[in-house]
Amino acid sequence: MMETNFDNYPSKYAEIGKSGQQAESILYQAPRNAVQGFRVLVETITKEVLHLDGYGSYTERQVDRLRLMQLHPTDYPVKVVQAMDRVRQLGNKASHNGKQDINTNQALEIDQDAYLVSEWFLSTYTQANEKEYIQPQNNSQNIEELKKQLAEQQEKIQRLQQLNSQNKVAPTVEEKVARRKKSLQFANAHPLSEKETRKIIDEQLRAAGWEADTKNIRYSNTKPEKGKNKAIAEWEFPNGDRADYALFIGKEAVGIIEAKKYEDDVYSSLDQAVDYSKEFVFTDKVAEPVRNYEVYKPYNVPFVFSTNGRPYLKQLEQKSGIWFWDARNPKHPRRPLESWFTPDDLKLKLSAPLEKDSDKALNDDDIYPELANRDYQKEAIRAVENAIGEGKTRILLAMATGTGKTRMAISLMYRLIKNKRARRILYLVDRQSLANQTANSLKDNKIGSQPVSSIYNVKEFTDKMPASTTRIQISTVQGMVQRLFNSTDTADKPTPGMYDFIIVDEAHRGYSEDREMSDDELRFYDQSEYISQYRRVVDYFDATAIGMTATPAIQTVQIFGEPVYAYSYQQAVIDGYLMDHNAPYIIKTKLSENGIQFKKDQEVNSYNYDLNEQEKFRMPEDINFDVEAFNKKVITEPFNRAVCQELVRRLDPNDPSHGKTLIFAATDEHADMVVRLLKEEFEKIGNPVGDNAVMKITGQDRHRDIHIKQFKNEQYPNIVVTVDLLTTGIDVPSICNIVFLRRVKSRILYEQMLGRATRKYDGIDAFNIFDPIGQYDSMKKYTDMNSAINEKTVQRSVEECYSLALDAQSEDSLKEYRKQLVAKLQRKIQRLDDKQAAELKNAVQEDDLSAWARSLESATQSKLKSESGKIRTISEFRLKPRTALISNQEDEVVKVERGYGNNNEKPADYLEEFTNFIKSSRNEIPAIDVLINRPSDLSLQDLRQIQSVLSAHGFKENDLQSAWKTANKVDIAANIISFIRQAALGTPLESDTAVVDRAMSKVYGMADWTTVQMKWLKRIEEQLKQNHILGPNASTAFNDIEVFKEHGGYKQMKRVFGKQTDEIVSLINQNLYA
Repeated sequence: MMETNFDNYPSKYAEIGKSGQQAESILYQAPRNAVQGFRVLVETITKEVLHLDGYGSYTERQVDRLRLMQLHPTDYPVKVVQAMDRVRQLGNKASHNGKQDINTNQALEIDQDAYLVSEWFLSTYTQANEKEYIQPQNNSQNIEELKKQLAEQQEKIQRLQQLNSQNKVAPTVEEKVARRKKSLQFANAHPLSEKETRKIIDEQLRAAGWEADTKNIRYSNTKPEKGKNKAIAEWEFPNGDRADYALFIGKEAVGIIEAKKYEDDVYSSLDQAVDYSKEFVFTDKVAEPVRNYEVYKPYNVPFVFSTNGRPYLKQLEQKSGIWFWDARNPKHPRRPLESWFTPDDLKLKLSAPLEKDSDKALNDDDIYPELANRDYQKEAIRAVENAIGEGKTRILLAMATGTGKTRMAISLMYRLIKNKRARRILYLVDRQSLANQTANSLKDNKIGSQPVSSIYNVKEFTDKMPASTTRIQISTVQGMVQRLFNSTDTADKPTPGMYDFIIVDEAHRGYSEDREMSDDELRFYDQSEYISQYRRVVDYFDATAIGMTATPAIQTVQIFGEPVYAYSYQQAVIDGYLMDHNAPYIIKTKLSENGIQFKKDQEVNSYNYDLNEQEKFRMPEDINFDVEAFNKKVITEPFNRAVCQELVRRLDPNDPSHGKTLIFAATDEHADMVVRLLKEEFEKIGNPVGDNAVMKITGQDRHRDIHIKQFKNEQYPNIVVTVDLLTTGIDVPSICNIVFLRRVKSRILYEQMLGRATRKYDGIDAFNIFDPIGQYDSMKKYTDMNSAINEKTVQRSVEECYSLALDAQSEDSLKEYRKQLVAKLQRKIQRLDDKQAAELKNAVQEDDLSAWARSLESATQSKLKSESGKIRTISEFRLKPRTALISNQEDEVVKVERGYGNNNEKPADYLEEFTNFIKSSRNEIPAIDVLINRPSDLSLQDLRQIQSVLSAHGFKENDLQSAWKTANKVDIAANIISFIRQAALGTPLESDTAVVDRAMSKVYGMADWTTVQMKWLKRIEEQLKQNHILGPNASTAFNDIEVFKEHGGYKQMKRVFGKQTDEIVSLINQNLYA
């Protein structure tokens, strides 16, 4: 029998091997039929590979299958996929174009491609030995008989594949890791030649809209042409040097490309392209310079690139991707791109002024839109613009929830576009509800009399691609990930130069899991998936990325760097822009105090979350659940009813003046229970509510977007119960009550939950916290809502951690992934009961599972590989079903306490501690001494400093008022100054109103004021009520306080009051705190 290149197929795939053998046997006599046979062979392998890798369907076209493979170059080597595509193209011509001449040399080339594909398949997916390529022999058998055999074999393979396609495959992580390793080994053993590399680069350039063909479009035979976008190979310079490619838009030279071998360093090669940019000459008039190219001398061509055709990989950063530098803007750092700029991308860049000119225009522009003209918002914008001017491409803003980040971002976008620093901006969010909210903000906020959306063309998240006139596009990160990395439809794929800036709202997202998303969205909140894809979106574009968040996580800082500007919740409260919260209502019931006890052998009901049904369960031992387990491990309707009975005493959904209420439940089922109990209890106290007054809004709600809009804009719902859906990014200013019925351990999630109620609401000076499960107390030591703690929680499976550890390319990466693997194993081991532990110990032959897991903390990759069986066994071990016991033990509220200060103290103790603090600090903090001894010299800056110090120690004006009322049975709305003087000097407390009225009555009696003067005096009175003081003198007061400063300050007051201006402020200071 004649030897062929397809004799080494194992029995499982023998029929595939036969098709290759038969195609090769007729190569010389019937090259067309041979090419058709190779086409069937390669298509069959492609289908089987995607089937084995879990992609399933055989119904796609071969071109679609290859596009899918191109999206995963680490699994499917570029050289192999290229070979598959060459077989496809010539095979299609052989099958569908009878006039196409197929000669023996072409068939021999396709034979080599089919051999390469075959060997990769066998080495990656089977245990077959690799076979050296041999020149096919000329078969002397009857050609017609051979053709018939080939046709019959092809039909047989198709029938077998149809049967096989019905068996779905779900490869394990371990199988995927093993295949990837084999595939990479094959790729390294079969490196691309320089010729093959240039073919890859040609294809990449053609895909980006350039005419490129190293063999046929060369300096020797091609010239730039108007109306054409060409990548001309081997462009020659007068000194004999040659650039691998020169890019032309029409006749204008816009780019230089240095192409390297597939394994060569790309980053350092960019220097050669930079030199070629300097050497480029235009004397022969064949090529023309771009407009105003003299401005960026000594560079004659603005855009320089280097590449080796390899897809960009972070761990091989300098040896992969397309490295790019913009010679027009020297501060623009070199950076890798995942794909090529299109001609339109470069036209867009060339249409922009130099960055230094736009940066100067921004710096000189001191006009800020009214929609975001608070001092801190302008400071935030200036900080971002300064960072841009310094050449930073990753910028982070940390601003408390409710301080107007979106309006600030709109103002920033307006200024960037207005000053031509940006031509198009991508506004990236993580939820459709936030996308809608942003779109509405662009419509509602105006510059002058025009909405921002009418000044600049805005595309919303439902629009996949921007128009040429689009200046702002809104997109979800999920939608962008799909279009960039998971879609075979290249028409809807954004290009790297499409946006100049990306503004990432809620940039901390991905840090904590969010269970209440749609199934498609949910997968992006797996830490290993979401953050990596999130970063890929940001890194894909040649754009400056600006992240905005109230709660930076460590991952956020890793992507964007340390914040260039921060405005904390605490400072916003002190400045009067956000609501503080009252001392929390700590609701204590009998069950929360004593726990829920179950006795050994007691038969109880258990709820199975997975099956959504109740089961009978006999307790194996005595067990006690404390309040942290309520609503999760044990379902207790009596506890929830007792809490709801207390809540209905303090909430009234029919009275909008009390604001709205947001309740955080533990599960979707728990949320349903709370809604039902609240409605029942409101009915019992004679305050029945409409069906839509109390509502659940979770991921299970099909109309959640409509209900969120109703919650924000309409009277009902007034009370909403959620789990995670409304924890971040949803702005409902009327939320004035937060109820915790679930315990969370994430500081970021907790602060975002509280942030739902921090926005100011008319008639409410502070929001309320109702806490029956100890949430507030458990977080006290971790948060003051003004700083980010370095935390890291990676939501990966055991298999993913193991795979990453085995694939780690550096010691640091191995150490990190190994640590995550051990932590995951320990977490699972700790959840085992005695019976499960015994079963697992026997399965892995380890007496101490925890000690074995600890031993992996310093394991090498070889050691980890040897432990794969044990790791896999533990990973796949199924823990007992997720259940919760059901308790019907009666419950009732025993007391409701207010916890004051950092230690949740009783009112009298809190006031005593405050007095002691003031007395001990008056000599250490100069501003407090001024307030006590010389209150008329106190400045607003002094008062802000005092408030900041007191707040840091747990002393807030609202809490002091509440504690005083509770301890002394007297309600006095005194301000912080009065409390400090009472503590230090023993002076009687006075309400803020009484203090201001006393001072202003003296002023009103000074003269017979005109109507205009009375108007200004009323403004002074309002400022006194808001800030408690004006300042040590008239000049300071009227030049520092914003409402006076923006109307001309001290000079304007002198025009209004003349020489009495200084006397007014002096008289006020004498009588405020006499």
